[in-house]
Amino acid sequence: MYRKNWQKNPRGLYPLQCRIAICWLLLAGTAWTCRLCPEIARGAETVPAEPTAAQKTLQYWRFGFIVQAVGNCSGLTATVTIPTDWPEQSVRILKQEVSRGVSLRYQMVEGAARQMIASIARLDKGAEAKAILTLEVQIGWPEPGDTSRLQAPDPKKLPPPMRPYLQPSPLIESNDPQIKALAEQIAKDHPEPWAQVEAMYDWVRQHVQYKKDSPLKGARAALKDGDGDCDELTALFIALCRANQIPARTVRVPGHVWAEFYLEDQTGQGRWFPCEVAGTRAFGQILSPKPILQKGDALKVRNPRTRQMELMRFLPETLVVSHFVPGAEPQLKLVCERLPSAHAQEKSTPP
Repeated sequence: MYRKNWQKNPRGLYPLQCRIAICWLLLAGTAWTCRLCPEIARGAETVPAEPTAAQKTLQYWRFGFIVQAVGNCSGLTATVTIPTDWPEQSVRILKQEVSRGVSLRYQMVEGAARQMIASIARLDKGAEAKAILTLEVQIGWPEPGDTSRLQAPDPKKLPPPMRPYLQPSPLIESNDPQIKALAEQIAKDHPEPWAQVEAMYDWVRQHVQYKKDSPLKGARAALKDGDGDCDELTALFIALCRANQIPARTVRVPGHVWAEFYLEDQTGQGRWFPCEVAGTRAFGQILSPKPILQKGDALKVRNPRTRQMELMRFLPETLVVSHFVPGAEPQLKLVCERLPSAHAQEKSTPP
């Protein structure tokens, strides 16, 4: 007996971004239901308040999930986004907590995020299965250096993977006429690329009031309303950059997002520069780093119900269940927590 029930919650699950990420729970091959993790839900957004030293930091985190079987169920597949290596970030697995009967594999999704995929053949009523990684994450950025000679890249010479960062994406409406007009206005007064990007950054911070728990609305609405949370401020800044032909993208971390923009030196060597649009001012650096979960904001994800590809801003966490007892859906809990270093010393071999 199968239940057919379709729900989709755009607010979030897992400290992916502030709120947008979606969890799909697909039951019996036909239904999706969202499950919210309390620490990731709408109120879990965190904005750095105090700066720290601009240097490499060493952090310890646990990422993963726990599935609890309310009734007998089988054919379960769970996906969770975990940190991976980037130029400014290195990740090492120290410990794996994996229940018996859980098979793990990993994949990169469009070069933007790393997924842990867990397969569970069967869970009996009352049983629990988990897959939790303890990670050592080292993260930090070099100083921007001499920015006076930086220039915007030639859009025609950008490689295909870079081109989406000049285009509109979900809730980043860089083709909106008002956003384009504002971007042009700011650019006229600041011809140098670095100064131009910084002017757009400061404009957003000065004219869009940070408002925690504001409705999810994107760049266009943030400009119109004059307020938003970290997602809206970041989206509007990215939209302005793209409207001025400067590649920019969202960076998703636990409970928050920041932005990156891309400029080149005179030899054509490019580099991504981070900036914290909401919270303490940090342009070209991140003062309160967290593990990077995803870079980019336009991923093609297959809808398990329709089997159609959908464009999504963030990679969702999912649980797909082939068979279950009607009225006794398995419960999914996502794990994302920072640990003190003393709690993360046991090491194991990375998969």
